[in-house]
Amino acid sequence: KENYADCLLAYSGLIGTVMTPNYIDSSSLSVAPWCDCNNSGNDLEECFKFLNFFKDNTCLKNAIQAFGNG
Repeated sequence: KENYADCLLAYSGLIGTVMTPNYIDSSSLSVAPWCDCNNSGNDLEECFKFLNFFKDNTCLKNAIQAFGNG
């Protein structure tokens, strides 16, 4: 069983930083940071790995739904 509070806390800790997660669109629970990988240079693979933490993240979606916002 996932710990929804811990998952939500991990993502909410990013709020106010340069990595603030934002809703991609109003019809889904998908979030992503404002940044992209266009200027990641030699770290392109690491950048994509990081962005994948936000893509279809079941833990985060379940946390949002569990707390009544989804």
